[in-house]
Amino acid sequence: CERFMGISPEDPEAFLLALNEEHICTTIYPDTLETLENLKSKGYKLGIISNCTSLGNPTRAQELGISRYMDAEIYSRDVGFRKPCIEIFQAALKKLGVEAENAAMVGDSYNADIAGAANAGFACTVLVEREKCPITGVKPDHTIRQLSELTGIF
Repeated sequence: CERFMGISPEDPEAFLLALNEEHICTTIYPDTLETLENLKSKGYKLGIISNCTSLGNPTRAQELGISRYMDAEIYSRDVGFRKPCIEIFQAALKKLGVEAENAAMVGDSYNADIAGAANAGFACTVLVEREKCPITGVKPDHTIRQLSELTGIF
């Protein structure tokens, strides 16, 4: 709490769980699990890189069935860096045993996901743009509307 928010509540974990409750994704898009299954069956290593400050995100990933497809889950609260800092991307690469020139980042945030991964040297970036957002600086290698479109890229 102190590092990321500059405050010191009595019970930081309870505070952050309550704060994140309204921000943590509670549903997944219909094509998510099928797409993850498809990519996994092709032999890709998959991982989550998420800015989170509580136990809520990992728990939600398990509840939604996403975790079973992941080879690594990297959360900012565990590594001490938030996207777009290159250190969180480097932690993911290390945990997955993959070099940046062989890695792709798929995300829905231009600044946190796309720019961060590009700055970390990832070979490919894919922006999942469900709503139009301004893009300045490094452009994503691919822009898609639905996660299932990844099967045409990878």
